[in-house]
Amino acid sequence: MRKAFKYPQYGNGVRLEGERLILSKMVGAVAIVLHRPLEGTPKTVTLTRSRTGKWFACFACKTEAEPLPLTTARVGVDVGLTSFATLSDRGKKIDNPRFYRRDEADLKRVQQRKDAAKLAQDWPENAKQKGILAKIHARIANRRSDFAHHNGCQSGRSWATGDSGEPQEYDQDVFALRQTGGQDVAGSHAFLPLLRAGHGS
Repeated sequence: MRKAFKYPQYGNGVRLEGERLILSKMVGAVAIVLHRPLEGTPKTVTLTRSRTGKWFACFACKTEAEPLPLTTARVGVDVGLTSFATLSDRGKKIDNPRFYRRDEADLKRVQQRKDAAKLAQDWPENAKQKGILAKIHARIANRRSDFAHHNGCQSGRSWATGDSGEPQEYDQDVFALRQTGGQDVAGSHAFLPLLRAGHGS
């Protein structure tokens, strides 16, 4: 079960000291792995426990906005199953990673073991397989999220030819994305494959 706890004021019960997170007296100092250095002024901290038992600390920081210069660049995005997405920028296609398909055999095997251990005397084994099942689902979800964020950022960049005649990278100002919900998939078998492809990320 996913659990979360929020410290509404940084410095009041929670603070960061090097690679340790200092929490209220009942917890104390906890060693952490920083995803990246904090930027700006920390305001709040939210602790989250995943279904696999891992803890995460999310810092909300106040920073100064640094808007990018405007360009005339626009790109259309059409999502699908054969290709994860097709961009109007020279017809570039992003392949569907099929993360669910990669782990489908593992999911099926562990689910069968879990179902087989449903009697009272097999509850410890059932709980063990349930934990393994949660880790596989978390692995799939993490891969989907990383893939979606990475390609979302990359898709926002294109190439133009500058005065020198050499390709130069620039940011897209406008994205046009075709919706995949509503009447497109309602009542059809396409909805589940779209979610498995990571379009819900």
